[in-house]
Amino acid sequence: MENAIGYIMVFQVIFMILYCIPIVMLQNAFQTKARIRFANFLMIAIMITYIIACSIVIEMNIGDNMDRTVGMTLAILFAPYFWIGSITIFNKIFANRRINKKTKPKGDILYYRDDLSEFSPAIISFVKNFRVDIKSSISSTLLKLKLEGYIKVKDDVLVRTEKDVGGLLRSDILLLETLRTGEFKKKEYINTIKEEVYEQKLLKKYNASLGKKALKVMGLFIVHAILLLVAGVGIFLVGEEINKAVLGSLEGYITDIGFFFAMLAMLLYLLVIFSIIITRIRCFKSDYIRSYKGNEAVTKAYGLYNYLKDYSLIKERTSEELILWEYYLVYAVSLGINDKVEDEFIMKFVDKIKEK
Repeated sequence: MENAIGYIMVFQVIFMILYCIPIVMLQNAFQTKARIRFANFLMIAIMITYIIACSIVIEMNIGDNMDRTVGMTLAILFAPYFWIGSITIFNKIFANRRINKKTKPKGDILYYRDDLSEFSPAIISFVKNFRVDIKSSISSTLLKLKLEGYIKVKDDVLVRTEKDVGGLLRSDILLLETLRTGEFKKKEYINTIKEEVYEQKLLKKYNASLGKKALKVMGLFIVHAILLLVAGVGIFLVGEEINKAVLGSLEGYITDIGFFFAMLAMLLYLLVIFSIIITRIRCFKSDYIRSYKGNEAVTKAYGLYNYLKDYSLIKERTSEELILWEYYLVYAVSLGINDKVEDEFIMKFVDKIKEK
C-alpha cells in the first residue's frame, strides 16, 4: 500500500508539470484552431494516462479489492488537474449548450443569400453569441478592411493603406491603429464592440438583482445535490445486487462493485454540478436581450450560415479568393465556417502586435 501511495504522489507531480503545457497554450487568446484542438486533446490524454498509470501501480501493489477501489478513488479525488480538466471540459460543453439554447432564434431558420455588409462582422458575431470572440472578430474585420481597401498584404505582412477612415466604426479604426503602432488594447477593443452594439440598438443588458442571481445558484445547487444523493444511493444498490449475483453475499460488508460505482457516479456528478454552477455564474455578466432589429440581424446571420454551409464550398476557400467571394468570405469567417482564413489572418495580426 505504501509503495502504491509513493508512486501515485510521484505521478501527481510529473503529470501536474505536464498538465501546465496545455494550460499555458490555452491562455493565448490568439491561438489557431488547430493548436486549441491539440491543447484540448493533450489535456484529456494526460488525464487518461494518469488514470491508467495509477491503475497499473495499484493493481501491482495492492491485493485487496476494496483497498484497490479506495486507492483508485483517492488517486482521482486528490489529483487537482483531473478536477480542473474535467470541470473545464464540462464547462465548455454546458456553456456552448447554454449559448445555443439562449441565442438561437425560435422556429425554422430559412436561407438568407444576401450579404450582411450593413453590419460589422464583429458586431454580428457578438449579437449572435452574446460574447466577443476575439479571434473571429479580428480576422473577419481585417478581411473586410482588406476587401474595402483600408489594408493590404505586402510580403505576407498586413499594411495599412492611406485610404480615409471616415465612416468606419471605432472598432475598425482600433485595428487599423494597431497595425500602425503594433499595440493592441484588448479590453478597449471588446468594450468598443459592445458600445457599438448598444448604439445600434441591437442588444440591451439584462440586469437581474443580486438576490435573484444568488437564488438561481442556490436553487441549482440544491436540486443537483438531491439528484446526486439519489443517484449515489441508487447506483450503490444496483452495484450491490450485481456483486451478489456474481460473487455471492458478502455478509453485510460494503460491496466492492457497489462502492466503486457509487463513488464513480458521485465524482462525475460533482464535476457536472460544479461545471453548471460555474457556467451560470460566468453568464451573469453576459445576460442580454435582443431588440427587434437584433433578432432580425441574427436571423439573417443564421440564414446566411445555413446557405453558405449547404450550398457553397466556402469552407475550402482561401484569402486569395476574397476578390471573388467578397463579403461571403468575410462572414464565413465571422460565423465560424472558414477556420483556415481565420487562422491565417490572426497569425498575420499577431506578427504586428505586442498585446497589452
